[in-house]
Amino acid sequence: MLEKYNIGGGLQKIEGYLNIDIDPDMKPDIIHDITKPPIPVEENSAKQILFIHVIEHIDKWHHFNILMDLQRILHPQGVIYIAFPEFEKVAMNWITNHKGNRTYWEAAIFGRGGNTYDRHVAAMSSIEVQEMMLEVGFSNIKITPEPGQEFNTLISATKGVRLPTYEEHINKEVLGVTTPMEKLNLPDLYKAL
Repeated sequence: MLEKYNIGGGLQKIEGYLNIDIDPDMKPDIIHDITKPPIPVEENSAKQILFIHVIEHIDKWHHFNILMDLQRILHPQGVIYIAFPEFEKVAMNWITNHKGNRTYWEAAIFGRGGNTYDRHVAAMSSIEVQEMMLEVGFSNIKITPEPGQEFNTLISATKGVRLPTYEEHINKEVLGVTTPMEKLNLPDLYKAL
């Protein structure tokens, strides 16, 4: 049976979805830190993934691996939705004091700070996210403003084919191995060359 996952939703629990969150105080169905893949669910098990206003709360160096893991769990006919504040737009709204609401725009840039996890630590750009999503194997990527909040971006995508990383390609084509480098006995490998 295919599942629907609401990942990092905090208090925004959605009926009919398995809610996955790092914070046990949010009482999710599954407590998991998504910066430490794999998410403890089956490969190809997700009919739908909601990753709504979460990615900006996670340091950028984790984004690629998180997206790879989300691609792993998405079913080939599944859909993922990712939303985040478009940094350039919210920063410009803060600079111009758009609608006289600078405090709101500041919260859109830095997060509300309601708890440890409610801080924005990554300036998000739909172009960067799209490039990363293509690289990890998402396809049919559609980027639109979030309905009613044109300064936020909503991305939908389906599962495509993940291309090998540079390291995977070198390991296979040059070194003739498919084992991750950290698991190899490198002195023995060098002897073989």
